[in-house]
Amino acid sequence: MSTEGPSPGCPRCGGQLAPLGAGRVCRSCRGAWLGEQRLEEMVRTMRDGLFADPLELVPRAADEAALACPACAAALEPATFAGQPIDRCPAGHGVWLDDGELTAALRAVVP
Repeated sequence: MSTEGPSPGCPRCGGQLAPLGAGRVCRSCRGAWLGEQRLEEMVRTMRDGLFADPLELVPRAADEAALACPACAAALEPATFAGQPIDRCPAGHGVWLDDGELTAALRAVVP
């Protein structure tokens, strides 16, 4: 999903996703939507070479509902990034990080 143009709703709460830096942020729950490549670029910039493949898929808990991709409405897959739980679009449109997860992931890769 591009960060330009009209914004679809937040996959977590349905709130408005507003452009912010390289992605979009929900004005209600403060989660963030970023392209996978942009997230990986952020990490490489902060800590070159730490992760060969920083995204790792993890199983979803049986009672946990899948979020929908704001770009294509596909069920987001659970994954981890730098030890933080995230949700990613299987079609590669981007990743969803709940409030605080992006900061925690980036702190994990900064010396």
